[in-house]
Amino acid sequence: RLGRELELFSIEDEIGPGLVLWHPKGALVREVIETFWRQEHRRRGYQLVYTPHVARAHLWDVSGHLSWYRENMFSGIEVEGQQYLVKPMNCTYHILIYRSQTRSYRDLPFRLGEMGTVYRYERSGVLHGLLRVRGSPRMTPTSSAARSSSKARSPTCWRWRWPCSGPSDLPNTTSSSR
Repeated sequence: RLGRELELFSIEDEIGPGLVLWHPKGALVREVIETFWRQEHRRRGYQLVYTPHVARAHLWDVSGHLSWYRENMFSGIEVEGQQYLVKPMNCTYHILIYRSQTRSYRDLPFRLGEMGTVYRYERSGVLHGLLRVRGSPRMTPTSSAARSSSKARSPTCWRWRWPCSGPSDLPNTTSSSR
């Protein structure tokens, strides 16, 4: 209700439950958060990437998503005899980017970040505002490291996973030219 009243976003029945339309004011808030996220990740050595919204079902089978999350994935579409599914997560693509060429241990840690939309089949009874939706932006950092350094790096990754402790840490968007 608040999103609609403040003209931030709406969820329209013609599109479907849990699918968000970002209005101009909400898009501005989202842009500020996304800009902050990108700056923080670049500062910490992440390279930003973009990945497709769909992939062959085989990818999700190999990654284990089909066996673990199938009930929360949308049913597929068939294209030229191949089954495709919309992505429930971004990390699978990041692994493929990492694997796309031979790398040395000197390339580690290999850090990728993506601001990508993921799609999950949330049941109608659990949909709720922006907390539980069927299509949502995900800020996904993926870091590949040598096994010998992963234990030492884990606390560092979690410490800044969301460095924003409150609204005061975000850039000031107040403007007299509204």
